[in-house]
Amino acid sequence: MVDEGGQTRSDLNFAITLDGRNVQAQDSAFDRGSFLETSKGSMQNVKKLYGIVSLQVPTKWLKVEQDSALAEATTFRHSNIDKTQISFFGSRRELDEQSGEAFKHIVNSDLPTPRIIYSEAKQGDNEANIRTIQELTNALGRTLVGDNQLTSTKDRTPAFHLETAKVETINGKNVIAIDGWFTQLNDQAEIKMDENGPAKRRYSGIFFDINEAPSAEPKIKEMYLLADDNISFASNKATYTAALKSIKWK
Repeated sequence: MVDEGGQTRSDLNFAITLDGRNVQAQDSAFDRGSFLETSKGSMQNVKKLYGIVSLQVPTKWLKVEQDSALAEATTFRHSNIDKTQISFFGSRRELDEQSGEAFKHIVNSDLPTPRIIYSEAKQGDNEANIRTIQELTNALGRTLVGDNQLTSTKDRTPAFHLETAKVETINGKNVIAIDGWFTQLNDQAEIKMDENGPAKRRYSGIFFDINEAPSAEPKIKEMYLLADDNISFASNKATYTAALKSIKWK
């Protein structure tokens, strides 16, 4: 999510917005775009990103480090596209036990992947699926993805609108993949509207645990694509997908 000063905020996240060619958005946070589109450009190998040994991103992005008392952050900004950025955030906060156990139970299950946790398009999505999302509130970020229409009270507008949540496997590691959108705020801190309703910041991301020991308390990080509109989102998807496929886990 972005504040009024234009900075991305997150308790724990790896934010990614990228400049690939136009691709059609699909249901999956992982199986989108074309890896070959980004292989034509010059790439840099980014190393040691909180449980990620290395990750490939385009060399034309400019690196900025932004650390705070709450998070360590590294941001890659495109030199001439103001709607795109790549950010990596590592939370300094500990996750509560209930949310941690819920996350571990989901990603460590022996059930096959990919599998759906929640889908807005499925009219018959049951109470158990909704309850699972509610149990993951803190793991997904209480003021960010975790603040969605399934976890918020009816008398307020949540920060995030959840479309799908799935368990996927990326290079041997199970992650929770989320798709949806954030509301945007105007200068008066009110929800910004366009001709189609609330202005949307499109989102597709993964949440993963960097603790290797099954019995250890999870340390959850987030990697995501965020774009100001549908066109920017679709045009960035190919590079985001390539970055996911290039991950080497610790």
